[in-house]
This record gives sequence, C-alpha cells and structure tokens, in this order.
Amino acid sequence: MRKELKRRAKENLKKHYLMVLVICLFASFCGVEYGMSTIRYHMDNIEYTSIGQLYETIVVNSDFKETVDRIANGEGDQVRKEIREQKEDLVKNNHSRYLGRSNGVFSGIANSYSAGGFRFAMAEALLSLSGSRTVSISLMILGSVAVYLFIWLFIKETYRVVMRRMVLEGRIYEKVTIQRLFYPLETRSWPKIAWTMFVQSLYRFLWTLTVVGGVIKRYSYALVPYILAENPTMKANEVITLSREMMQGHKWELFKADMSFLGWDVLDIFTIGLSGIFFSNPYKAAFYGEYYARIREVSKEACISGTENLMDEYLYCPAPKEILREKYPYLVSRIEENEKNAVPEPTGVSGFIAKWFGVELLPSRKLEEYERNKAIQYQLGYGQAILDGVVYPGRLGPFFGNFQFTPRFTMLPTRSYSLLSLIMIFFMMSFVGWCWEVSLHLVEDGVFVNRGVLHGPWLPIYGVGSLLVLILLKRFREKPVMQFALTVVVCGIVEYGTAWVLETKYGQKWWDYSGYFMNIDGRICAEGLLVFGLGGLAIVYLIAPLLDNLLKKVNRKALLLAAIMLISLFSFDQIYSVKHPNTGAGISSGNTKQVAMKITESKAVPNRRKGKWQAYGTLVDNEIHSFDDSFDKDVAEQLRSQTIEFKQKGVVTINSALVTADGTYKKSGDSYTVQIPFDEEGNTLTLNCYFKDENLIVEQVLPDEYKDYDVGDPTVYKK
Repeated sequence: MRKELKRRAKENLKKHYLMVLVICLFASFCGVEYGMSTIRYHMDNIEYTSIGQLYETIVVNSDFKETVDRIANGEGDQVRKEIREQKEDLVKNNHSRYLGRSNGVFSGIANSYSAGGFRFAMAEALLSLSGSRTVSISLMILGSVAVYLFIWLFIKETYRVVMRRMVLEGRIYEKVTIQRLFYPLETRSWPKIAWTMFVQSLYRFLWTLTVVGGVIKRYSYALVPYILAENPTMKANEVITLSREMMQGHKWELFKADMSFLGWDVLDIFTIGLSGIFFSNPYKAAFYGEYYARIREVSKEACISGTENLMDEYLYCPAPKEILREKYPYLVSRIEENEKNAVPEPTGVSGFIAKWFGVELLPSRKLEEYERNKAIQYQLGYGQAILDGVVYPGRLGPFFGNFQFTPRFTMLPTRSYSLLSLIMIFFMMSFVGWCWEVSLHLVEDGVFVNRGVLHGPWLPIYGVGSLLVLILLKRFREKPVMQFALTVVVCGIVEYGTAWVLETKYGQKWWDYSGYFMNIDGRICAEGLLVFGLGGLAIVYLIAPLLDNLLKKVNRKALLLAAIMLISLFSFDQIYSVKHPNTGAGISSGNTKQVAMKITESKAVPNRRKGKWQAYGTLVDNEIHSFDDSFDKDVAEQLRSQTIEFKQKGVVTINSALVTADGTYKKSGDSYTVQIPFDEEGNTLTLNCYFKDENLIVEQVLPDEYKDYDVGDPTVYKK
C-alpha cells in the first residue's frame, strides 16, 4: 500500500509542484514544519515544547525588568551606549557567509533585536506612558504572552491545517485557488481551529512527560490537522478522539512510512536543506495527504464512530457537471448573459490612455461600463473554472459560503484608475512609506526621527514609485513575473535619480547603501530593489485595487476637497523644504561643510600588498578657504565619536576647513596635511590637501612600510 500511495503522491506532485513547494518552503521558513537542520521521523513535525516555551516567554522578561529598573534610575544613556556597542560587536564577530550582519534592513533589525534595542525602546515607551515600574513590567509580560500565543496558535498552528487543505484539494482538482490560504476565515472557524490545535499540543506535551506516551500519542493524534482541514466545526475533543480511533492499528504502519523517508532526511542534511526544499518536503506533504485519504476511506468503511462528520464528499472526487450546473444556476445564466452583452473597448484619446496607462482622465460612462464588464469577466473566469470542474466547488462544500458576485469590490488588477484615485493613492503610499522608515529607525535605534527631505508625514518617493508602477507598467499586469522585473527597473531608476538630485542640490545623503550587497554608488542596492519589486506586486495586485474600491465608496465632493487640501499642504512643504530641507541625525549624513572619506581596505592586510584606499565625497561649500583657528572642542569630541562609530563602515568625516577628527590641523599656505584616525589602535590616514585651479585635490599618503600599496589617483573635488 505504501508504494502505491507514494506513486500517487508523485503524480499529484507533478500537477501542483510549485504550489506545494511554496507552501512547504513558507512553513520551513516560519518554523512551522520541515525544519532543515534536524531529521524528522513523524508526520506533522509539531514542536511539542510549545507549551513549555510559554514559561520561557515570561522568564525572558527578566531582562526587560532590568532594563526598566536602569531607565528608572537614570541610566538610560548608559543602556543606549551598551546597546550600540553590542551591535558593533555583533557586526565585528559575525563570520557567516550567508547571514550578513553589517548592512541592510534585515541585518539592522536583527542586530538591534539581539542587542536589546527593541527591548529598550519598549521599556522606555511603557515607562513614560505608565510612570510605574510594576505596571510597565506587567504590561510587557502580558503583551509578550499574548503576542506569542497569537503567533503560535492563530498563525503557525492554523497554517498546518491550511497546508493540508490545499494538498487535499490538489489531489482531485487541477487548480487550487490562492483564497484557500484564508481557509479558517472562509469557514469562519479560525478560533475553533486554533483552540483544537492548542488542546492537541497540550495533550501531547503532557504525554511527553511519560516514558513512551509522547511517541505513541504523536501518531495517535497525527490526523488532527487533516480532520480539521475537512471539518473545522468539530469540537476539540471530538477531533482528537476521532484521530485516535482512526489511527488504531495504523500507528506502526505510519512509523514505518516515516522511516522510509530516512534516506531523504539524511540527503537533506548533506545538501544543506536543498533536497528537502525542492523535493523531499513537497513529496512528504503529498504522500501524507494520500495516506490520510486512504485511512479516511478505511475508517468510513469500518463505520468508526465520528467518521459521519467527515462529510466533504467532493474533496475526494470531482462533482458531476450536471450537479454543478444545478447548484450554480445564477452562475450559468450570468456567463451566458455576459457573452451576449459584451462591452466594446473604448476608443479615442481617453480609450488609448486607459488601455496603455490605466488612467481615466475624465469621468466616462463608456469607460465605466467597460471596466464594470471587465470586473465581471474577471470573476466569471473563476466561476467558469467551477463549472468545468477545475477547482473545488465551495457551494457544494458543507462549510463554505456560496459563490457570489461582487463586481464593485473585485480585485481586478487590470483596472483603470481615476485621477482623483491616483492622487489619493499617491498620498497614502507616501504616508505608508514614511511610517515604514520611521518604524525601522525606531526599532533599530530606539529614536523617533521624521524621515525624509520634507517636513510633513510623507515620503513622496514611495508615492511616485507606486504611481509609476501603476501607470507605466499597465500593459504588464497580466504577467506577474514581467511586472516584478520591470518594477525593479523603474523603482531603481527613481531611487538612484532621486539620490543623485538630492546629493547634487544639497550635498547630503538621505540614504546610503555603501557596503550593501550589489550597490551602485551607495544609492541603490539589491536588497532594496528586491523589496521594491515585491512591494510593486503588492501594490498592483492587492493594495491599489483595495484602496480604489474603498475610495469609490467615499463621497466624491468630500474626496475632492481632501485631495485639494493635501496638494496645498504638500506644495507648501515642497516650497519651504527647497530652502530649509529636513536634515539632522538619523535623517541625512554629511552636510555642505563636510567631505566623506571611505576606506575600502585598511592596512590590516600588509602581506597581500594589495591594499587600496579610495576617497569619495561632495563639496559644495564656496567658502572652503575660511576657517576659524579656535575650533570648538565639543564639536571635536563629536567628530571623534563619529569616527569610532563609523569604523565598521569604514567612513570618517572631516570639516570643510580641513580640521582633523581630534580638532588639529596643519596649514602651509593653501595646503593642508590632515591626519584622520580610522581605528581604535591609533592608526591614521594622512591626506595632503591643496588647491589647484580652484579645485580641491586630495592625495593619500601611506607610511613607509606600505609604500608599495596602490592608493589610486588623487581625488578632485570641484569648487
């Protein structure tokens, strides 16, 4: 029987390989199932220590208690300094080839979390709001437990059920809709599923306290997520009891099935998880789906008590087309009606702009009728798949709602947008981008910073990028892969161009990707472009259609008034920011009186004799010659701190008057010799700086023992 089930599993896997691969990969990535570092011998790979981890969740808060006490005692600055030093140590001591900790959004968040930055920010916020140490600690403990329980039960555990539902549907039907990811919501049984999985985990945790009970019950309860995938309305104890009775006499059989995958598990280890990702994990998921279907069939034939609740007949065999047409009469009539009343595509200038750019210049009844017809066709495509027996017929399922048309709320991606909708989407996405970057800075550094060049709560680069993706790439919305690739290109051009304009105009950097993987001039990088590409897909296929649907429900006059007010405020902010851009710590780096020097390789590699120091920067200060001999000592200390802070990035800053980081300088006519410390051991980078033809020339000088090093050509900064 096992060989036959494996043969069927392979056949089904061929039909839905990509789907099963993705859902298994997501499960592995989120720590739900199919971990790549350990060998698994059981069916559903549940982490049975979850109950015990609740205790750890509370114990971890001992660090939070200490943080609260130190902040309350006035040691907040010292804690912040320790977190910063810890983050630097994490970067310095990281030796992983694959998990970089030096640059990037994800590495920054990871470093901040590991160093306690998130804990510090939470402690500071709760203490300032409550004013009480006891209340702050209690709120943190309750919040931690609540978040842990929600993620564990309502996301991880319910996802196990969702996976099995999709695999079971894939056995019979050619297509499995993406809506099935929301199976707990579709059946309105999310709380019941979460509760049942909790009870099961509790029972299995208690059984692990016995000698052999944990192993036996692991197989006794193996069918629980499958039963929930078929009938999510059953009570927790009913599901667990049914699984136990269905597995009576089959536990050893399932154990041997697990052992038959041992070779694949070993190969998974030796291939660093690759064989598991691309074959054995999807293969297992398909096999256990077949196994459940077989056990279900045997159990119903044996009339095991409780199997009468397993009533989803068309989950295991396709419905006859006669029954489908009988159960979906409205669907049949609408398809026939739509074929007779097809609306022609608009012509002329408005039709051309709508077709190629997806923009509705002026309200048009013809265009509106065409868009409504397209929305109906979009939904009817799913309806036709139901009638053809290609997808699972939800109306014939015992726990699904009826199929209904809602053309006004369709998520049709190929729609056209009115100018008013585009304006509001621009401001909404600009605000979302601002919230995103402010949140990142708050999590990473524990400080609120008004990000961006402008002073209002918006980052127009996000809004502009969203509109360009919607308008310029309208013709590619039906091709997601092409849409992703072109989104990366468009957003890359926008980000690079914006950075270049800002640096040229103001001589400052509002973002710097230097040191990131595959960056260009520090203005764009691979990580950022990947996020933009995924964000572009979300905008085209989810966010923009959803926002457009909501905006169409708002009174047009009120929406127009709001748009006018936003445009006025935004225009005023633009005009004001031309002369007074938003700058400062955490917002921009460098200013018109600073030159940045980057060291690509330090002198820590004397034996290679390939060391190379390069300089880059922007200088727009026309008063470069003017400087004050009495250099401010506080500023000197700030520069010295910056030098240490920037050590890991290889960046130091000097004043345009060519004062060194410790406040000293040498002057010989129009020539300056500047010594810049670049590590904590006292090593310095010496620069000869002089003026020639009104240009600043920066030459790098090496110590005698490194005379053979290539320092490159002198760097010229034009006045």
